[in-house]
Amino acid sequence: ADAYLLRIDVNGNLLWEKSYNPFNGNEDIDATMELANGNFLTAGTFGLMKTDANGNLLSIHPGVSGIGYVLEPLANGDIMYAGRKYAGADAFLWRLDPNGDPIWPTEVTITAPDENYVYSIKETPSGGYFCGGETNATPGGFWDYWFFETDVDGTVLWQRTFGSAGNEWCTSVKP
Repeated sequence: ADAYLLRIDVNGNLLWEKSYNPFNGNEDIDATMELANGNFLTAGTFGLMKTDANGNLLSIHPGVSGIGYVLEPLANGDIMYAGRKYAGADAFLWRLDPNGDPIWPTEVTITAPDENYVYSIKETPSGGYFCGGETNATPGGFWDYWFFETDVDGTVLWQRTFGSAGNEWCTSVKP
């Protein structure tokens, strides 16, 4: 299936719509943001994709072999990109510049007890990152809340899981 991106105006009128299938697979877009230059940056099953203001494909950066779920703007204009890697089912963080190009030479892998997803990132006052998502660390296969904080370079300072006998996951955090 193709990834699909559309733009509407303030009244809900369709301005344009585009579909993309860069790797001829089941593609999806999980996060989108408009860049300062009017272009768009998207994250999904294909990695990072940039389009112009009209949705015309500019570039694809496969980057991490996994799914990108989060594009979070930082105070200085940089962007944090995060999600889940396919291999090992670990989470990842990757710092990008304001144009969506990598600053860190590669992603930072965040390991936890089992399969892990990052769905939310917020910059902390100290310049690090507070992240939330889910982990499948509970015996019996239940999902639990998963939180961790890193320093400015992505080194994990702490991580915690919380949950009950059912499934829980975090989709938004605030430091």
